[in-house]
Amino acid sequence: MQNVICLFAGIKVKINYPYPSFERFAAEYLLPVDAAFDMEITVSEADVFCERDGAEGHYSDAYLQTLAVYRKFCTAAAERGVLLFHGSALAMDGNAYIFSAPSGTGKSTHAALWRKVFGNRVQMINDDKPLLRFFEKETLVYGTPWNGKHRLGGNFSAPLKGICFLERGQKNAVRALTARESLTRLLSQCFLPDDESAAQAVLSMVKEIVQKTPIWLLTCNISEEAARISCAALTGKREWLSEEGINGQTEEFTRE
Repeated sequence: MQNVICLFAGIKVKINYPYPSFERFAAEYLLPVDAAFDMEITVSEADVFCERDGAEGHYSDAYLQTLAVYRKFCTAAAERGVLLFHGSALAMDGNAYIFSAPSGTGKSTHAALWRKVFGNRVQMINDDKPLLRFFEKETLVYGTPWNGKHRLGGNFSAPLKGICFLERGQKNAVRALTARESLTRLLSQCFLPDDESAAQAVLSMVKEIVQKTPIWLLTCNISEEAARISCAALTGKREWLSEEGINGQTEEFTRE
């Protein structure tokens, strides 16, 4: 059994694991081997085999081990106010926004459009599985090494200011979601642990998102206009709209 100490979402965690390579995977998040830690998790070979049973396709033990580690950490950290959310998270001008949708819809593509349109004002936090941590005054979005097949992200955090769910469409349009609509979509994209106490903590965090965070639905194509429209909605800055985007769109940006 090998071990490292990592910093995930501000939590120092000692991780015990059976197969080599996790240290390389989490290199950007490693702490000194003698650092104090807040929690300890252990991933066994049996845990890795369980990940294999639930996986579609053939994956290496090393890759499945990373999934087992994340599952164990997110279960243990839920009662510390940490939530694993499936989405592409970026920071613009110091604030975090998350694009979420079922796999294959185009959330990473839309995030890439923001990088293209808005340049170095945009930084990727995590392109696949960011962590949200809930504090009394704000919710922070954290980067992790579980950042998608293109490994887009960084070891930093930013305050969450909005979530945008995506649907494919011929035309671009954005509207605010109701609390009921938001709850259904959020639950479909969150990691819900098997542990009952941790699962209850996740449900409480999801309810808090609905209460405190603007949530939008963007029907979009793959165009720069789509990025401008979503940016105008999420940031509240209409100057990001193109002339084409303004026509027929501005009335949909009002949140009740």
